[in-house]
Amino acid sequence: MFEPTKLLTLMANKLEWHKEMTHRIGHNIANSETPGFKRVDLKSFNDILKSNASLFKKNQSSLTPIMPINNRHQIQTRDEVKRDVESMIMAENSVNHQANLQLYKKYLGLMKTVVAKT
Repeated sequence: MFEPTKLLTLMANKLEWHKEMTHRIGHNIANSETPGFKRVDLKSFNDILKSNASLFKKNQSSLTPIMPINNRHQIQTRDEVKRDVESMIMAENSVNHQANLQLYKKYLGLMKTVVAKT
């Protein structure tokens, strides 16, 4: 089980992943007409989380840093870019980002309430 601050950080990391995913999808759409361009994808959040598991060990401080999500987490595919597929992926990512953002805001509100009552 994660400590409350680690859970909050985990949620912030997920939001960062969604932001980077939006960037990658936009990059794919922007280059869809470029001859020979192949689709660039991002590793799943779970895979990135596993590769950064040391950040969440119990002996770490309760304020865990945001995971860096960068070029080493991208995956070069052999697929050509299909704008309609990328648009569907973008829409799904946007909905998930909004859902995670709402959870993050509610969690922050609960934390503020608990701190104010103590």
